[in-house]
Amino acid sequence: MASLALQKEELEIALSETKLGMSIESVREHVTRFNFHYIDGRSWDRTFSIVLDLSTKRYLLQSCEPMLDGLASLLEELNRTNDFIAFLQQVRRSFAELVKAKTKP
Repeated sequence: MASLALQKEELEIALSETKLGMSIESVREHVTRFNFHYIDGRSWDRTFSIVLDLSTKRYLLQSCEPMLDGLASLLEELNRTNDFIAFLQQVRRSFAELVKAKTKP
């Protein structure tokens, strides 16, 4: 029975990741990678990511691929408001804007 429940949970996670276009993975203890998918219409399998250290009260940037201009201010806002959902939404928007700017003729 536990196996069936685990399979159901894994399926729900996979469906959520597809719907949200984002997956989350642990890099090491207290360090998490947020992968954003389906941003680049010319390459749907391209992944954009941000890695954060969550070990302290302040979120710390470990890496961002590709690097985003203005990320420091987004992180500052996150640490001020603690609104993690808004931060992830803005990071995704920023990745999309980066792709759009690079595809303009």
